[in-house]
Amino acid sequence: LHRLIRRQRQMCIRDSNYALVYTSLFATLIDFGTEPILVREISKNPEKSEILVGNNILMKLFLTGIAIAFSFFITIFAHLKYEKTILIYIMFINLILSPKLPTLKTSFEAVFKSRLKMGFPVIMNILCSVFLLLGVYIIIILHGSIKLITLVYVLSGLPGLIFLFFKSREITKPKFSIDFKIWKYFLKESFPLAFYGLLITLSTRMDVLMLSWMKGDIEVGYYSAAFRLILPLSFIPVALAVSLLPVMSRLHYKKDETLNRVYQFGLKVMFLLSLPLTVLIYIASEQIINIIYTSRYFPSSVGLKILIISQIFLFLNVIMHHFTISIGKQLKGLYVVGAMAII
Repeated sequence: LHRLIRRQRQMCIRDSNYALVYTSLFATLIDFGTEPILVREISKNPEKSEILVGNNILMKLFLTGIAIAFSFFITIFAHLKYEKTILIYIMFINLILSPKLPTLKTSFEAVFKSRLKMGFPVIMNILCSVFLLLGVYIIIILHGSIKLITLVYVLSGLPGLIFLFFKSREITKPKFSIDFKIWKYFLKESFPLAFYGLLITLSTRMDVLMLSWMKGDIEVGYYSAAFRLILPLSFIPVALAVSLLPVMSRLHYKKDETLNRVYQFGLKVMFLLSLPLTVLIYIASEQIINIIYTSRYFPSSVGLKILIISQIFLFLNVIMHHFTISIGKQLKGLYVVGAMAII
């Protein structure tokens, strides 16, 4: 009986991970790569920010409806298990509220990014994480189901989204007047970024699914333990790149020669941050795994050593990617990430 209960719990956790990965693939359709384009255009034309933000929000609401309908029909015809289907349906809410996926919140965050005022969006993301932590802790104490934990996971982003909406209006009040020329421009400019995001999502999410198919839950657990330690590090290059994007966009728009110096500065900072961080974690990988996960997860230390090396390239890649966006050459980034996904 104990083995049966343990097996059921493992299946529930695997189903929830599957539902999260499954719905995350559709999040790319919602954003369609428009957020960095919106930041770039607001930085170049601040006088048009109200109409740009308003149309971006309307377009995302339209794309969100398409994404949910598309994923809903695929789920129906996939003939999945009942429990897995219910978890996927709950995760549909994540396509609207998630603080981690490129959902509706990115339209409001773009207003802050273009003004280099990222403090409030960061605080909102932390707030969502606190709500999630408290909610999951209460459910565990009350011996709640995995469905309740999943529901808390998707609803934890609601407070942050509401606060972002009202706070962003203090900077820019969006004009909700449909302008299909703006929609067309957004879609045209962001088309390479949409595929870029899709390929990145596939290359960073398919690993768990492939490992599950080829090996099993034990190997997925060891790998996921190492990967979850590496994933939070991505906020470092993203934070710098988000700060440099509006600056580089304005410099390119004004044809300022200092653009090259700003770009080189970003690359140097990323290299100087990533190299010692990589060396430190590589050397201490066994101790880190032992402290955080206990000795039962010792095999994860090997995965951690390999994964941490990738951070040097990731840090530089994020800066390069945002630079190509700032100069309107985002299509070249698509070719690169396409080769990455294939490999």
